Amino acid sequence: MQIPAKLPADPPARLRAVGTAIHGSQWQSAMAALLTIDRKTLYRWLTYGPPADLDTRLAQACRDLALTYQTDGRDLRELAETLEDGK
Repeated sequence: MQIPAKLPADPPARLRAVGTAIHGSQWQSAMAALLTIDRKTLYRWLTYGPPADLDTRLAQACRDLALTYQTDGRDLRELAETLEDGK
């Protein structure tokens, strides 16, 4: 997993950056499932902007995924902390 040194300020770009960091180039379906939203909702967020609690949702999704994949857990927890800190 390649965590960006600095996450983009633009929420849709941040969603893309986190999605590709976790799931690679074909990230959309897996990220929608991780966020427990429909793929159409994810595409709507990318087009019109995500909800205000995007970083909270992404941080929780990273923490949930870290529990599932212990080998990548540290990277995911660091990404969650970055999202919560607003960096």
